[in-house]
Amino acid sequence: MTDWLVRRFVADADNVGDPQVRQRYGLLASVVSIVCNVLLFVGKAALGWAVGSLSIVADAVNNLSDMSSNVVSLLGFRLASRPADEEHPYGHGRYEYLASLGVAVIIIVVGLDLVRDAVGQIRHPQPTQFGLAVVLVLVGSIAVKLWMMRFNEQMAQRISSETLHATAIDSRNDVLATSAVLAAALISHVTGVQLDGWMGLAVGCLIVWGGIDLVRGTVDTLLGHAPDPDLVDRVRTRIMEAPGVLGMHDLMIHDYGPGRQFASAHVEMAPGGDVVRDHDVLDGIERDLWRQEHLVITLHLDPVERKSQNGKDEAAQAEPAPHATPSKRKGRAMVSSYKAKQMIVMRRDLKMRKGKIAAQAGHACVEAVLMALAREGRLNDVCVTPDESWVYLADDGAQPSPLTDWFGAGVAKVCVYVDSEEALLELAAKGREEGFLCALVRDAGHTEFHGEPTYTCLAFEPLYPEQIDPLTGELPLY
Repeated sequence: MTDWLVRRFVADADNVGDPQVRQRYGLLASVVSIVCNVLLFVGKAALGWAVGSLSIVADAVNNLSDMSSNVVSLLGFRLASRPADEEHPYGHGRYEYLASLGVAVIIIVVGLDLVRDAVGQIRHPQPTQFGLAVVLVLVGSIAVKLWMMRFNEQMAQRISSETLHATAIDSRNDVLATSAVLAAALISHVTGVQLDGWMGLAVGCLIVWGGIDLVRGTVDTLLGHAPDPDLVDRVRTRIMEAPGVLGMHDLMIHDYGPGRQFASAHVEMAPGGDVVRDHDVLDGIERDLWRQEHLVITLHLDPVERKSQNGKDEAAQAEPAPHATPSKRKGRAMVSSYKAKQMIVMRRDLKMRKGKIAAQAGHACVEAVLMALAREGRLNDVCVTPDESWVYLADDGAQPSPLTDWFGAGVAKVCVYVDSEEALLELAAKGREEGFLCALVRDAGHTEFHGEPTYTCLAFEPLYPEQIDPLTGELPLY
């Protein structure tokens, strides 16, 4: 149902970083929730007054408060979609957080009002009626709220929305509250003990507690909590894999609302290099992070001199060589260019375990390198250091290439993903058409994939960016 509604009412649904797309998601979720809550309020209020049950009326009023909070959410999404202006250069995205706070306050106020009414019912209990209509309405309410909880949580995950997450939590609380009301009506009917007031009190306290918890979470976001560690790792990985980058520090990420994150970092590169080239490298990183993470980042170049193994400044080398490997044949270092990369493509739809991912990717990576060595007739040039701690490729005077760079630790290993077997096989076919060697791994399925042999990933031979980027440059990082 959720996917159908999104396809029907949200244009350009995959572009969740666009504020206008976020507004469409918020409008859809809010309208659906408003309609459901109005229907629940009318049904339960009419039934509660007819049978004289305060707890059922209280539950109906709670649905009315939910509708009010949905209206606040809708306004929040509309205001948050407004573009940046002179007074708000970072946009209006935090209106979503303010909407979440408004929803939480409404929940607390309604909960306190219900607690007050429940205390009066406990002091002066009134008998309630019980029948099939009561059971049907309350069970139907529970079913609707369960669907609303799942619907709003799915929408919240799609656009990373605190407001819709709060709405999903509110629906979950409603399921618990209505279940308690149904239990009270049943127990009172069977035993004659009037629990209506006590259940009303429990419902009110539950609502208040849920509101307080939402306030805490929203205030934490407004004050500025630490960025997502996974996002930090992805940003760091993208920076460090760029050619010529020696290190980085002072990465700062600021949140101005969903889809409006800004960052800055200092990138360490060797001094004395080509300024235009280094600037282009940083520009490329900034563009990639905008495209992949919808993150606006500003990078500052820091010239840093480091000593290589021979004691000379790396700035004096033709290229940085932090992992220069000695040649067993001629006794001289093979200098890494840091200009090549090896692309590894995983299937994300298989949802493999981390250990399985590492095993499959490692298999593909090494197999692709062995294929390249065999093609060039250099399998016998693979050597092992005397302490057997490192493998390197003997230098026979050949020109530097992505393959020699791979053994000199000068190749970025970049892991990206596709979401289907068809996409993986299509990518392998396109690579082979370009003349690239490609190791396509097919798992036997003995431990996973229900015993079925399954293509899990591929790896291309080490290549220069200008060769491989047209084929894989648009794929997202894994």
